Amino acid sequence: MEPPDPRPLAGSATSKGGDDEGMAGEHSSPQGDGQDGRPAPVDEEQGWELYARATSGDDPDGRAARAWADWRRLSPDHETIARRIESVWSDADALAVEVADRPAEGRQRRAAVVLKALAASVLAAAVIGYGALATRGHWQGAIRSLTHDVATGVGERRELLLADGSRMMLDAASAVDLAMAGDRRDVILARGRLLVDVARDPDRPFTVTAGTVRAMVLGTSFTVERRPSGTVSVAVLRGRVQVAVPHERPEDPGRYPLGPGDRLTFGHGDVALDRIDPDRIAAWTRGVLLIDGRRLDDAVAMIDAYRGGASFIPEADLAGMRVSASLNLDGGGDAALDRLAAALGLVAHHLPGGPVVITRR
Repeated sequence: MEPPDPRPLAGSATSKGGDDEGMAGEHSSPQGDGQDGRPAPVDEEQGWELYARATSGDDPDGRAARAWADWRRLSPDHETIARRIESVWSDADALAVEVADRPAEGRQRRAAVVLKALAASVLAAAVIGYGALATRGHWQGAIRSLTHDVATGVGERRELLLADGSRMMLDAASAVDLAMAGDRRDVILARGRLLVDVARDPDRPFTVTAGTVRAMVLGTSFTVERRPSGTVSVAVLRGRVQVAVPHERPEDPGRYPLGPGDRLTFGHGDVALDRIDPDRIAAWTRGVLLIDGRRLDDAVAMIDAYRGGASFIPEADLAGMRVSASLNLDGGGDAALDRLAAALGLVAHHLPGGPVVITRR
């Protein structure tokens, strides 16, 4: 990484203590615990993501439906938002029915799905309190700057020098809370992705917590990504990282030692381990977005972090299609999204205000 801003940052957030290895196994909600014992704010965007997956028609084992049901049971606020989401999507169905009920082939079929997605975005804009989905990146960036210690906006990457001498880079649309005082070196990744080059200190383990996943090191370089779906990925450039993930018993997490090139992905209760070229792990810090066999909707969400609007893929089989790509972000997120769609033989329909609907040609 290039030399960062030399001004140290001292975080004000706190995280729960762990065992004698510096790793905690306590259970937390998908939004994570709030600071000072306060409940964490409800992540309405995550609710939309879980609902979309649960109703996509691509959930053969019912896991997405269970995740949606679990999310809405977390609190009365979650249930209120869940009902609102269902109401918004139901209203979108009503608005789209006139076109969708007609024989739809070619352009007519694409018009139907575009109308459905546009209707949903317009209705959500009227209902969701923090702003329209069409411009959600700008609104969320402003909100994060007020509710987290450090946050980046749409298309913004930021390098930081932490108070302990560690260097950290945040990807676009990311947010962290810091606790770097005394014997603590804790980073809580609330959203997005980070790369940290940890200053070695045998007496103070460095931890990064993302949801229920916690990574602990003494001195190394690694990345942590927290996706909108709740999936967390940890990949190591050099050194060694120990990762704790919840098992059937949250108080007894599984522990996984990772070395250079190792990557752990945890989502929906499953752990996946694979290998990746260390040079590719930090490609995003150089403005290159590498997509390795991800679902199309997940890949599009990554690109949306560099755009000002939300993207929709109304057809479940398209959303679940696995894709790999290398995208240069120098031309901006919209251009990268267009290149990805063109390479897959799809069309990215840019709607007024920023939303994009991706369909077949």
